[in-house]
Amino acid sequence: MTASSIEIHVSNSGVEIPAAEGDRIFDKFYRIPNNDPWQHGGTGLGLALVKRPAERIKSKIRLISGDGKTTFIVEFPREAVAG
Repeated sequence: MTASSIEIHVSNSGVEIPAAEGDRIFDKFYRIPNNDPWQHGGTGLGLALVKRPAERIKSKIRLISGDGKTTFIVEFPREAVAG
């Protein structure tokens, strides 16, 4: 949290998203290539559906991945939170 924003952090242990995939992970229908496509299901829409409303209220979403976990950070400008 800063004077101008509030952050929410959500972490998922056990799944690490490679840094090279960080920019594409929010694209519609994008799935991280791996050797076993059935290991992690999904259509690749979830993160795209989160990013769109976040941007609409002038928020940012990003990820940090390493040490066997991925953390998504949503940063809300204080004016969006205050109303």
